Amino acid sequence: MSVDEKIAALAQRISKLRDSVETEEATKNAFIMPFIGALG
Repeated sequence: MSVDEKIAALAQRISKLRDSVETEEATKNAFIMPFIGALG
């Protein structure tokens, strides 16, 4: 899976989960860490 594909998949995940993530820690685990992982 290329970086572009990983970022696109993460964008879809964010659009689905953004209303349910309420804390800073949940934001980090759901969005930030996967983004950093996708960048390698």
